[in-house]
Amino acid sequence: MRKLAAIALVLGIFVWVKLSDRSRADSAVLAEMQQLIQELDAYDANAEYMDELLQREHTYALAAAYAMGTRRQAASLDHMKYFERLLDGMIEDAGFERKPEVADELQGLRMILLATAEQEL
Repeated sequence: MRKLAAIALVLGIFVWVKLSDRSRADSAVLAEMQQLIQELDAYDANAEYMDELLQREHTYALAAAYAMGTRRQAASLDHMKYFERLLDGMIEDAGFERKPEVADELQGLRMILLATAEQEL
């Protein structure tokens, strides 16, 4: 239940991000994802590793999902693209670095986040 509440909070942050600038969006989204990652069962035993993974992949995911605004269109963050890029990168790295327990937890989170995000649309 706590995971679903955290996911709903993260989705709310993504709506706010659509109305804000990139530097504020970067720190807000990273903080919310950090909180969500900390809810995973594998976090306690792999905290430092998972924090480093999140930090590394967040930069790439935000760059891929953030669209700069124009005179007629506001800047926006495609949260589906962000979730996919972030979690796919984290899962791939965890598998490559022989951390199957972390990869499995992240895969479960990915499925929940994407299913929840699709329902929100």
